[in-house]
Amino acid sequence: MLFVMAAMALLSQITMMVNSYVGQTFYASLTSEATITATGIAQALLAEVSTKAFDEKALVAGGDVKVDSLTAPAYLSPEGGETYPNFDDIDDFNLYQRVTTTPRLGNFRVQCAVWYVTNVDLDSPQSVRTFLKRVTVIVDQNLGLEYDVSMTRILTY
Repeated sequence: MLFVMAAMALLSQITMMVNSYVGQTFYASLTSEATITATGIAQALLAEVSTKAFDEKALVAGGDVKVDSLTAPAYLSPEGGETYPNFDDIDDFNLYQRVTTTPRLGNFRVQCAVWYVTNVDLDSPQSVRTFLKRVTVIVDQNLGLEYDVSMTRILTY
């Protein structure tokens, strides 16, 4: 009888260790998949933004644009009546948000910010117009993504 009880105790310990290992492996796999998916979503939006004109004024004026004629920093957003997916220039994506749904991992929230930067300081928003715009995309998700995925691209005229 003592032998049976010892065997049951040993079996219980082994079962708990296996369950713990399986749980840790599942969590690591889920986190990896969520990170890869979020990275792909962010890269896709950055690629889409990169295909647009630098500024609304560049669309109107053609190739000869002076920095003072660019959209003012306070107005970096879609022009009146523009909605996604009909954005035609980079700054239309400023403050843009959407939810991307995936079949395995559910919803990912995507946010985009656009601002002017200088070649001396590529991180800080500028209150003046420049020929450089910083585009940052942040993707977050509650299911398996441990940390937000943030990607940035500097676009120039």
